[in-house]
Amino acid sequence: MTAALSLTVDALREEEYGAAGLLIDRAMRPGGGMSMAEDFPLLVGPCSRSTRLVVRDGRRLVAHGAYLVHEIVDAAGTIRLRLGNVGAVCVAPEERGRGLGRRIVEALLEHADEEGLDGVILWTDKPEFYARFGFTPAGEERCFRVSRDVLEGVGATAAREVRPEDVLRLLEIRRKDPLWVRRSFGEARMLFSLPGSVGLVAPVEGLPEAYLVVGKGLDFPGTIAEWGGPVETVRAMLAWVFREGMAERLDILGPAWDLAYRRAFAEVRAPEVRRPLALVRPCGSSDLTRWLAEAPFYIWGLDSN
Repeated sequence: MTAALSLTVDALREEEYGAAGLLIDRAMRPGGGMSMAEDFPLLVGPCSRSTRLVVRDGRRLVAHGAYLVHEIVDAAGTIRLRLGNVGAVCVAPEERGRGLGRRIVEALLEHADEEGLDGVILWTDKPEFYARFGFTPAGEERCFRVSRDVLEGVGATAAREVRPEDVLRLLEIRRKDPLWVRRSFGEARMLFSLPGSVGLVAPVEGLPEAYLVVGKGLDFPGTIAEWGGPVETVRAMLAWVFREGMAERLDILGPAWDLAYRRAFAEVRAPEVRRPLALVRPCGSSDLTRWLAEAPFYIWGLDSN
């Protein structure tokens, strides 16, 4: 362990991507398996467009953090909000206890402030660590637990797996939300084919009417991370999933403001859990916490990338 005077915080260089990937996986995936770059390609993959910062001790990378800017747009395509989605914050195991996590988070927040973002957002199992930087719970989502028994009386709608030619139609379905996270075609295609995920569509005359995504990498096992289209069709697709033996039980996530979604699963008496949407920290004078509480907006599981 070297003196703190040798530490520097700076942008990750392209030639360091390989070393950064090894650091992230060693810190966050010590058991091996799926790499973080595979699980979060938009954030830390080889083609990511995120802002990535590192702490160097001499030439060694000892800490890493990143944020991906999400543009929140309305039905007219007008940008309503720009959020930095923070992730892959980690410290080399042998360097923990030196305050490096604090340094990388402070640097990310300073960078987000300078970029003029409206705020930053993250998901974590260490909320007490991020509270010291001004992060607070905001927004709300509803989670319903469904099974074959719960959907016994629901007619099933057959589904098939998502194909590359479906992606444009799925983007159209997503854009019917009052507010949504902008995705390019390439980003959407990547997200709908993440490892550990199964995307299903219910076609009508060859075109998807509704879709759902079961799982997302290692993040959401046994969870519908995203869905779109008429909620009654989505519910019928779930009935088909259970009748085909693809799952025993699934949790479906959705926005608290979507009354049709809440009614559809309350009707079948699916157990419900209410929880905060995310941890957020405003940048500048943005009233982000209030906005997330009042706006018809939701961050889908695939957008947590």
